[in-house]
Amino acid sequence: MVPYGTDSVDFAIEMAVAVFQRLGEVLTDYLGHKPQVASSYGYAAPSDDPEVLLELMQKAIDGCGYTGRIAFALDCASSEMYDKESRSYLLKGKQVSTEELIAYAKHLTERFNLVFIEDLLDENDWAGYSTAVQALPRTIVVGDDLTVTSLPLLQRAHETRAVDGFVLKPNQVGTITEALDAFRFAEKHDMLAVPSGRSGGVVDDVVMDFSVGLEVPFQKNGAPRSGERIEKLNFLMRANARSPGCRLYDISSLLRF
Repeated sequence: MVPYGTDSVDFAIEMAVAVFQRLGEVLTDYLGHKPQVASSYGYAAPSDDPEVLLELMQKAIDGCGYTGRIAFALDCASSEMYDKESRSYLLKGKQVSTEELIAYAKHLTERFNLVFIEDLLDENDWAGYSTAVQALPRTIVVGDDLTVTSLPLLQRAHETRAVDGFVLKPNQVGTITEALDAFRFAEKHDMLAVPSGRSGGVVDDVVMDFSVGLEVPFQKNGAPRSGERIEKLNFLMRANARSPGCRLYDISSLLRF
């Protein structure tokens, strides 16, 4: 979930935390029991149907009174669902082609407001990504497994118009210098860079310094449940309090819906 209808970092965080708590109630009603905790300390998905999941999250957003102020972002991790032999993806219990998966993503973007879709396709499906960028005008196509914060891969992505942006992870490429090189290339070529925390991360993760110091529009974080995730949110609020010009909450220029 991505808050966008707000005028402060503090309120954006308040919105996200409130919806996360309400989502627990919505899932309990849907399941008939409390939801399980999943990776990154979120809730375990109660369905393999993305539309059902988005509907449940929208219900939590509406229940908090934030309709039209919080959008969605998807991390599909499609390399995990890709079958190399058949060159197809597992979607809702059946195998589908690259073209079918892109068409389904287009349907989702037309039904729901999506700020970005990450890792829509397999990490080696370069031609598919180039098709997706053209087919999905209502959202930003972002690479993570495709680009792995690698400058050569970002250069290839730019040349082939494979993505609109990438997830920036310093410990993915190996060094802060290499991560900064990737960021500078992306900035020069109008590609969005999204700093991201990592599963199993720690307090004082350098990604927070990247988010504030590089003045990115927003950062990707996990569910507000574990200590290190909550500390990341506290970091943003401290940075906002000390820097009157801080505008990490303002993503209006990025919205395509």
